[in-house]
Amino acid sequence: MKGKLRRIYGATQMIGNWHCRWNSELYTRYKDLNIVDDIKIISLGWAGHIIRLEEYRISRKVLNGKVYNTRSIGKPTKRWVDVVQRDALWILGIQG
Repeated sequence: MKGKLRRIYGATQMIGNWHCRWNSELYTRYKDLNIVDDIKIISLGWAGHIIRLEEYRISRKVLNGKVYNTRSIGKPTKRWVDVVQRDALWILGIQG
């Protein structure tokens, strides 16, 4: 997408030298979210899809399943559900 935007908006001239537009320039002109925000929104869409699935579907079972095994020592790893919940709060502007 950025390659197409660079062709549409073209290069700029600064002090006699031409250069391609930087990503920040493209974002301000295009007024689009950056790639990190796009990925967060897409993952929220997938979370909604999985939550709406029937209980017998494998994806839903994996999401709601519990692993009965011993944990390794140290900080527990983040679950996908926790990350999606944090991203949802961040996108909505709610401080958690």
